[in-house]
Amino acid sequence: VTLTASASGVNKTFSLQLTAGTAQLAVSPTSIAFGNVTVAKPSTQTVTVTSNGSAALTINSIAVSGTGFSFTGATLPVTLNPGQTLALQFTSNPT
Repeated sequence: VTLTASASGVNKTFSLQLTAGTAQLAVSPTSIAFGNVTVAKPSTQTVTVTSNGSAALTINSIAVSGTGFSFTGATLPVTLNPGQTLALQFTSNPT
């Protein structure tokens, strides 16, 4: 983008370059395993999500499948600015 300013018959031109940030998501650990979980004795593991790009990112949904599995730790949608983290707790609670 070029910007030209004029005053008293003098023109000055400036070049302006805009760079959009990039949203990047890191997840740690990248997988979890509950192993053998006793009926009615829930087991919980934490997964940390980090925004490690140069722009904010929004998590709109998290899908958990299977009977007895759930997650807590966020009201969706949630926006993470660069450098922010979010701890999510995933629970296995077989019945």
